[in-house]
Amino acid sequence: MMKNFLLLFIIIAGLYSCNLDTKKKLFAIVVDSVSYSKVKNEIDSYAKSVNEDGLNTKIIVVDSLITPDSIRNILQSLYLHDNLEGSVFVGDIPIPMIRDAQHLTTAFKINQKKFNLFKTSVPSDRFYEDFDLEFSFIKKDTVNPLCYYYSLNYDSPQNLTCDIYSGRIKPNESSDKYIALGNYFAKLVKIKKQLNLLDEVLVFKGHGYNSESQVAFIDEVNEIKNHLPILKKQNLGLSVLNFDYDTQTKHRLLGELSRDDLDLAILNNHGSKTKAYLSRNPSNLRVLNTKIEDIKRSLRLKIYDALKHNKANVEKIKEKYISKYGVSDYWFNYNDSVFYQDSLFEANKNLVLKDLSFLKSNSKVIILNSCFNGSFHQKKYLAAGYIFNHGNTVVAQGNTVNVLQDKWVYRYIGLLGIGMRIGQWNKLVCSLETHIIGDPTFHFAINKKYSKDLNVLLNHSKKAKAQLELIKSNYDDIKAMAIRNIVDNKFNVSDSLFYLYKNSESEIVRREAIMNLFKFDDNNLIEAIKLACMDSNEGIRRQTMHYIKNKGNDEFITPLLSTIMRNNVTKRVKWSGKVALSICDSTKLNDIYNKQFKELYNIDFINKWNKNFTQNIFNPHTSDKQILSYLRLIRNNTYHPEVENFCNFIYLSQNKELQIAMLESLSWFYKSYKKEYIVKTCNNIINNKEKYDLDVRKQAQKTMNIINDLSLNNYELTNL
Repeated sequence: MMKNFLLLFIIIAGLYSCNLDTKKKLFAIVVDSVSYSKVKNEIDSYAKSVNEDGLNTKIIVVDSLITPDSIRNILQSLYLHDNLEGSVFVGDIPIPMIRDAQHLTTAFKINQKKFNLFKTSVPSDRFYEDFDLEFSFIKKDTVNPLCYYYSLNYDSPQNLTCDIYSGRIKPNESSDKYIALGNYFAKLVKIKKQLNLLDEVLVFKGHGYNSESQVAFIDEVNEIKNHLPILKKQNLGLSVLNFDYDTQTKHRLLGELSRDDLDLAILNNHGSKTKAYLSRNPSNLRVLNTKIEDIKRSLRLKIYDALKHNKANVEKIKEKYISKYGVSDYWFNYNDSVFYQDSLFEANKNLVLKDLSFLKSNSKVIILNSCFNGSFHQKKYLAAGYIFNHGNTVVAQGNTVNVLQDKWVYRYIGLLGIGMRIGQWNKLVCSLETHIIGDPTFHFAINKKYSKDLNVLLNHSKKAKAQLELIKSNYDDIKAMAIRNIVDNKFNVSDSLFYLYKNSESEIVRREAIMNLFKFDDNNLIEAIKLACMDSNEGIRRQTMHYIKNKGNDEFITPLLSTIMRNNVTKRVKWSGKVALSICDSTKLNDIYNKQFKELYNIDFINKWNKNFTQNIFNPHTSDKQILSYLRLIRNNTYHPEVENFCNFIYLSQNKELQIAMLESLSWFYKSYKKEYIVKTCNNIINNKEKYDLDVRKQAQKTMNIINDLSLNNYELTNL
């Protein structure tokens, strides 16, 4: 019956296909039947515009009974037989909620057992894009009927290699959502015909982003110019806005986003599903009266919060802060007028969904480098506010859950400047949580100078000689993607990558080289990491701190200490370096420190953390519940010196839950210099059916797969 069901939908899809050109790739528009009936003309016009832009189109209309598995099967069939390049999901299309795959996110590490399914799963269309991944269906959500829960199988591949790209066009729930949907497609068709040149860019940094390091922000701005060299020639083509330019920067940001000429906006800030956190209470106030008023406002906010939740606590809160800061009771006084002004001040610190209903955001593409802004599984989410207002924004990139601040946000962004489709770009850089909200086929004007190179990158990625030629390109992002293509095809180019890192003047090429060296995990990588600690680019130095934390070799201790003790070290590099030091072998760290650095720096906090962390796990008096909490901490704090003891813990424990938790935590050591020891332990467990429960052996298999899938050491490499 399921085969007949799938066949029915494939037949229906065929009825809505544009005239097919066998030389073109295919793009699938998956839309629910209600949305299609409401905005059929607009969707048909969109399909026609995509066809005119070089892709065959197929409209797949589905009803409310369709499941993610059925849609995935249809897309996979189109990929195998009809050269499917990508897809878009319009309206109320089922949402896969992925579990047991937190290693495929950048930062999402929540306890799946402690909270409900909806909160602890990752909404992700990678389910529809990566046909190698294998899932087991759990259940359909009874409260949120579009949500279907799946577990990533233990014997599935454990890394992302997407076969197609996708986008979501899903308006916020309201009585006029179909009007919003129709208006979106109408403006989209119009804007797609304009073929804008990507030459006007806005970069915004909100409070708390990258520890508010000015050096980090300056280097990012300079890097963007190298990704998009047209910005070096274009007069005022790059606008830069920092949250502390104004006491409250929201209205300045909204003004920038409404510019008619703006092509791309990159917003770096913290966020939630319907809010972007832009500003904080100013720290650089120069007038005494203004500083005092800011403190009074902060104290009054404590009272407002107490009144909202528990009026009985108001006097206790007053007493607490009077005692703590020595302020007068008068500082807490307010009336209706003061309350209104305080509320207005707080509201203007952040951007909320309602703000976007009054805004015409005209940047064609907006990258929301923030947590939760792309949460399309919610009834309302911020990314939808950008593309469904009356401005010219047609694409937003957003995250369905929290996201790592230190990821390489601008990787390959220069390829958008020569005409790459936004979906193709997202396919290259996405993690489990990162999605295109809007039309994934959208692209800026094609740069004829590089159009041939772009075609080689996308359509001839397995031709090594062609990719080698592209490394000679004078366009940094073409070089970077060519490097990736060569490595992905498992060519033995470790020496070449190390040479590129040492000799390239481009921070983009250097960063791409060292990222790909991690797949070889050899001595070239170790030497490159040592050099990268002192790289001229802050982003590379900061990323290197993460590399050291993940790798853990003892020879990194000296360059680490040297880096964080420099007078000109940036806030974020120093913070990341401290975290990396905390997972070094404490005995060797102290030995090197006492010999070379004792008079310069204090590392007592590191030794204290190491001692407490390991003792609590192995202490026989620690309860199983407490041990589980500590085991979860290992995932963020890969303490390499204890790997043997962590593995031995599994052998000695009689608690199945603790064994699984430890094995799961060990999967975060996939870059560790001791990862082979973990793989050996996993093999021992897998092969001992008498001693270990099936669920323990499954987790051992999964941990081993995670480690092996992220390394080229298990493949036979080809020499160029």
